[in-house]
Amino acid sequence: MALYPMLSVFLFGLILGLKHALEADHVIAVSTMATRQSGFKKAALTGIYWGAGHTTTIFLMGLPVFLFKTHLPADMAVGFEFVVGLMLLYLGISAWYQKEKNRTDGSLQPGIKSMIIGMIHGLAGGSAVILLAIGTVDSIWYAAGFILLFGVGTILGMLAFSSVIGLSLAYSHKMGARIQQRVTGWAALLSILYGLFLIGKIGLEWIG
Repeated sequence: MALYPMLSVFLFGLILGLKHALEADHVIAVSTMATRQSGFKKAALTGIYWGAGHTTTIFLMGLPVFLFKTHLPADMAVGFEFVVGLMLLYLGISAWYQKEKNRTDGSLQPGIKSMIIGMIHGLAGGSAVILLAIGTVDSIWYAAGFILLFGVGTILGMLAFSSVIGLSLAYSHKMGARIQQRVTGWAALLSILYGLFLIGKIGLEWIG
């Protein structure tokens, strides 16, 4: 592959990753976790850890799919989306409970938790990206580069979003703890509602 077409593919992967990071279920999940953090730095790191987990899953799934010229079964992809719905429901209920009890973010380290959530999102959203990479490149090195730059895009996109949350937390902290509690409550409620939406939507698809 010539230099300019290769750079175009890699740039496309980066831009696609930036866009992919800001999908609704990703934003809601990271919002729910980031609003439970204390301060700008920890909230911003939530986005980085999520992006790292997301990239890890897509990379580990993508290269075998490319090598064997196969694809993920549609039923499996839908099943992963259902798992994301359950995960959002859990995150929302957990965040709401912690808010009511004025507790910190669970027993897991926030970074580990964010990475796990990102990895689950990678399972659900990775198949389309993997197939796209297979259709645009003819070398495993280009496929790996595409997926890695896609991952860099998701990390940068989510870092930007979680940084905005971190700035909001810093501002709300000056306004008082009650303001931050309200922000956390709204994020938790949104996570619960969107989780129920995904579960119901996929459930109806299975029934139909």
